Amino acid sequence: MSDEKPDSSVPNNGANSDGEKTTPANIKAEPRVVSEPVVQAKPKAKHKEKSSSGGFVKFLLFICLLIALAAAGLSAWLYRELVFLPAQVAIVEQNQDAAREQQYQQLSEGLLNQGVKLDGVQQIISSQRESVAQLRQNMDESLAALIRQQQDMEASLAQLSSVDRNDWMLAEVEFLLRLATQRAQLNRDARAAAKLLSSADQILLELDDPALHSVRAALADEIAALQAVAQFDVEGVYLKLQSLSDSAEALRLYRAPEFIAEESAVNDTDADWKANLQAGVSKAWQKLNSYIRIRHHDEDFKPNLAPEQEWALRASLRMMLEQAQLALLSERQAVFAQSLTKASETVERFYLLDERRNAVLAELTELSALNVERRLPDVGGALTTFKAYQSSRRWQREAGQ
Repeated sequence: MSDEKPDSSVPNNGANSDGEKTTPANIKAEPRVVSEPVVQAKPKAKHKEKSSSGGFVKFLLFICLLIALAAAGLSAWLYRELVFLPAQVAIVEQNQDAAREQQYQQLSEGLLNQGVKLDGVQQIISSQRESVAQLRQNMDESLAALIRQQQDMEASLAQLSSVDRNDWMLAEVEFLLRLATQRAQLNRDARAAAKLLSSADQILLELDDPALHSVRAALADEIAALQAVAQFDVEGVYLKLQSLSDSAEALRLYRAPEFIAEESAVNDTDADWKANLQAGVSKAWQKLNSYIRIRHHDEDFKPNLAPEQEWALRASLRMMLEQAQLALLSERQAVFAQSLTKASETVERFYLLDERRNAVLAELTELSALNVERRLPDVGGALTTFKAYQSSRRWQREAGQ
């Protein structure tokens, strides 16, 4: 126990309580400490203590080295931060300012372009708004016109609903009277006008209104006058003239006989000479009969005409009859009679040897005695009387309402 006490005091003399390292100065300051007994007593333990203190010193040195390196690195980093970093920051800030300026310019240009586009879009929108406004105005006007048209149609429908069957029949009578007046005055067709007036009178008879007596009386007078004129058959006379023109074209003019020498065949045989003799006598008699014509000696005989003169004569006769047809349609009595008289004279003068000329002359004489002037009566009296009746009836209806 007494031997271990000096051992424990040895390390305490080598190091202070604060863990400071043993220096030569400290050793010199303490000469009283004797380490031989410790070495002699336990040499292995002393060697272990020295090696452990050396490792601790190395560890401390390593720690100090790390601290020094860390301090150097920190100093370098602080130097970099204090010296190089502001310049880099300035460069970065310049780059950022340039980038921001470029972005600002691009943004300004984009905004300018967008503004131009926006102006164009606004112009398009304004024009479309004007078009829509014009279209809306047109639609409003069309709608107003349709509304007015609908109102007019409703008013007309209301009026039509108030019209009875008699009104329709009276309207038909007025139409027939107007049409009859047109046929009589413009077309000069008395027969058609009389039929139209008769139809109107039949409708008035169905109405059975005493107030229509004056209208029916006027209609009766006009129908009788038109029927008297309509008895003249214009179409029949026109067709007769056409038939006479065809018949006159077929009449045969006089032609002088032509003598043709014929060779007589004489048979040598005695058996046929009687037959040949009879045949020759028969032919001679027939030819002799063809040369004999009976005519009155108090009439002038016209010589044979040349082919050109014959064609001109036939054309002249045809034109006379066509002129008579035109005079018939235009109701020109003098021209009609004169044309037929000339045609009769031509037939009587140049067609003496044709048996059909007497029938043609008889028809021409009969037609020339006709009066082709048709004086149509005035058929406006019945229409005027009917209009007066319509006005009176309308006034009575309005007064009754």
